[in-house]
Amino acid sequence: METNIPLRILFVEDVPADAELAERILRQDGLVFTSTRVETKEEFLRALEEFRPDLIISDYAMPHFDGMAALELALERDAYLPFILLTGSMNEETAVACMKAGAADYVIKEHMQRLSFAVRDALERKKAQLAQAEAEGQILRAKEEWERTFDTVPDLICILDAQHTILRINLRMAEKLGISPSEAVGKTCYECVHGLQSPPNFCPHAQLLKDKQEHTAEFHESRLGGDFLLTCTPWRDRDGQVLGSVHVAHDITERKRDEAARGHLAAIVEGAPAFVGYADAKDGQILYINRGGRAMIGIGADEDLGGIKIPDVHPEWANRLIREVILPTASREGSWLGECAFLNRDGREIPVLMVLQAHRSPGGDLETFSTVSYDITAQKQAEEVLQQQFQRINLLNQIAHGVAQRHDLHNILRVVMECLEEHLPIEFGSVLQYDAALGNFTVGARGSKSGPVAAELGIPEGAVFPAAHTAFLPCLQGEAVYVPDLAEDTEVVPQKLVGRGLRSSVGVPLQVGDEMFGVLAAVRAEVDGFDLEDRRFLEQVAEHVSLALQQTQLQERLQTAYDELRQTQEAVMQQERLRALGQMASGVAHDINNALSPVIGYAQLLQMTEKNLSAEGKQRLSAIEMAGNDISHIVGRMRELYRQRDANEQLVPVDLNVLIPQVVDLTSPRWKDMPQERGVVVDVVTDLAKDLPEVHGIESEIRETLTNLVINAVDAMPEGGTITIRTMLGSPDESVLRIPQSTMVEVTDTGVGMDEKTLNRCLEPFFSTKGERGTGLGMGMAYGVMQRHEGDLQVESSKGQGTTVRLLFPQRGGTETDPNAGLETDVPPHALRVLCIDDDLAVGLLLREMLEADGHTAEVCDGGQAGCEAFASAQQLGEPFDVVISDVGMPQMDGRQVARNIKEQSSTTPVILLTGWGARMRTDGDIPSGVDEVLGKPPRMSDLRRALCRVACAAGAATPTPPAQMSESRVLS
Repeated sequence: METNIPLRILFVEDVPADAELAERILRQDGLVFTSTRVETKEEFLRALEEFRPDLIISDYAMPHFDGMAALELALERDAYLPFILLTGSMNEETAVACMKAGAADYVIKEHMQRLSFAVRDALERKKAQLAQAEAEGQILRAKEEWERTFDTVPDLICILDAQHTILRINLRMAEKLGISPSEAVGKTCYECVHGLQSPPNFCPHAQLLKDKQEHTAEFHESRLGGDFLLTCTPWRDRDGQVLGSVHVAHDITERKRDEAARGHLAAIVEGAPAFVGYADAKDGQILYINRGGRAMIGIGADEDLGGIKIPDVHPEWANRLIREVILPTASREGSWLGECAFLNRDGREIPVLMVLQAHRSPGGDLETFSTVSYDITAQKQAEEVLQQQFQRINLLNQIAHGVAQRHDLHNILRVVMECLEEHLPIEFGSVLQYDAALGNFTVGARGSKSGPVAAELGIPEGAVFPAAHTAFLPCLQGEAVYVPDLAEDTEVVPQKLVGRGLRSSVGVPLQVGDEMFGVLAAVRAEVDGFDLEDRRFLEQVAEHVSLALQQTQLQERLQTAYDELRQTQEAVMQQERLRALGQMASGVAHDINNALSPVIGYAQLLQMTEKNLSAEGKQRLSAIEMAGNDISHIVGRMRELYRQRDANEQLVPVDLNVLIPQVVDLTSPRWKDMPQERGVVVDVVTDLAKDLPEVHGIESEIRETLTNLVINAVDAMPEGGTITIRTMLGSPDESVLRIPQSTMVEVTDTGVGMDEKTLNRCLEPFFSTKGERGTGLGMGMAYGVMQRHEGDLQVESSKGQGTTVRLLFPQRGGTETDPNAGLETDVPPHALRVLCIDDDLAVGLLLREMLEADGHTAEVCDGGQAGCEAFASAQQLGEPFDVVISDVGMPQMDGRQVARNIKEQSSTTPVILLTGWGARMRTDGDIPSGVDEVLGKPPRMSDLRRALCRVACAAGAATPTPPAQMSESRVLS
């Protein structure tokens, strides 16, 4: 392919003649370019920034610089920048390493004529790589757009397979079900949606599977909260075979409600006790009158309305009003409201409150008039009575307004009694609160005027007396009680009232439904002092007060429930955040451990095998190993966050009363020596329970947890104080004991304490109040340790009041035994022939050197396929491998497939998996079949030796093979 686009080519070459020759060959081949040449790293970096090459041609070896270093720097700047190595000679292994490192090609100077092809090929590959990256980006964006569309559709969408199993639901449907989309996957639709053990009778999916056709159905489902129109569409493969169906459920709850409402409305209209009808606007012909209207004007329920017009059902004065005012106003403004009258066939006029509306066609033509008219005969008769009651209505409004502004029972009742004393009026009144369990009344709130009277009577607020000693027992059955003359009642309380000059009383129940609050009692001095209207008014007041009391109680209960729910939600959200952070840290651990493997491994090997190392060299190697181990330890701490206990981790009896003095001694520099240097005194007090039962656990984890708690307590007391470490069986406060029959350790300090915000976050990983001095892992790890021990960690603290941390361990019976007990050596019984399989060549070479350092022989294969072929070849040659060590994550054939393949060839050959996910794999119980051991990354000599010893011992002793007789180690690719 010819190209006339000017290129910028950077030559990294210490021999100018070679660069000139290369330029000449490229120009002869028709390439148009500008170029520059550099020899050193500094010139190379400057050229990358200033010259900005499109392609780099570099010598492999130069006095001051080399091609591999230049390749690494170039790819850091631009991962797609073509880089061609031009060298005098290169063996095959070096060439492969260059290509793996990212070189586009390599050209031997003796075959310089191949350079033009290599350049064009590299440029074409770059173009293809960029196009592929763009295409992949477009695909990803399209997928994301589809995902967003799927989850933003307001309808409920569900995809099912032929077994009614849910493959996917959208976010709207998940919200309706109250679960996440992932929780629904794998369940059957009839179980998840309908709560059934088999498909319902109306199931359109079952019908679709039979006839392969689309089906629709309406259904009501309480779990989804309404009515739905379901469309079930076949989901087919490319050959047209039905794989399942796509369900789209459209919410028709509102439509159903509208249909029901229209039916209800028709029934309401027909049964309404008012006149409801409509008539033709052109000739006044009446087209419809409801049952109440027919009764109002004396027309039979089944009588034909033919010939009856508007003037026929009204008196003359009303017809004149209709002609001159009502119809013109309704025609002009759309409706009219006012008083009018109908004429009954017996001649009676029925006054009505009329609402008349005009109805027009879409074109604007007047078509009909409709009316709803209410018989106001009783209203007219009651106007005088209503006028008399106007003041009491105002009083009731005042009471309702006062009640609405208050939300506690006592104030509501006090406002009511003040209003009754002043405006009804009454001489004495009180609310008697009823205790159904004891059958007593308690004197509750009253107005200011009733206070002195109550003091004279000896029934102050709060006084308790039996309900049977009053005249108000019928009130407890929901009936109002009126005593015209208290002198006729011989009970104790009525006689006290008579003695004070009070002669008549009314008691009305304060009750909503079956819930009895008490009695509202009102007393006057006159005999028969309450007329019927007074008593009815008090009943109305009681109804309002009862509803207010019920609402207040409900509000208090709701607030209590809300507070409890909020606290529970906050606790659940906290635990989920902590668990998510721990899982994230566990995932990061794999990649870091992979990278650390050659760092720690080679540092160990060099210290073991290189005898002529200088002291400075040994010190530096030791520093490298220590730094690598520190990183690995940090990764391990991160991974420990909230993981489950590994099945191989054994719980042994631990005496907390013995362990705690060890922790106190271990931490003494932090709580004793270092504070004393600053002139600060920190005391540690232990209060250890006698005969404390042992707990079953991992002693090192418990010791580390207590050490962290003591150090945290010291840091919380910059001015000094006291740390108390206490053990006990159970808890001093059973309200904080969530684990029955537990053994508790309590660490309490007198430090600065924590505010509520800090307390809520103190268990989060990486959250610290210590600034750069804290990692934020201590409390999070402590929580994880207690979870793995099936215990609990509780923290109590308040600002300025110190902090208490409790560790609760469940009591257990029996003792767990170590399956590895009795294994006395970590040296295999003989030298082994080991096959190492890893797509990371650096890790494979490291394993080989570690094995050879212990006298074993190893072959290294690049990838699972090559490893299985090498194993089969060795079997055929009669030189089988004793052990196979394989990485897990490899392309084409991963470690699980390798293990199965090896076991198929030789079921007795042990297989060891080497992976950065080792701890998580054991915790999750995800160790593949055919795998005998799991070895974590980075591999250490001690761990490798123990693993080989275990599998060799398990396989049985064999005749040792001297290392000299074993095949020479090699790398297979």
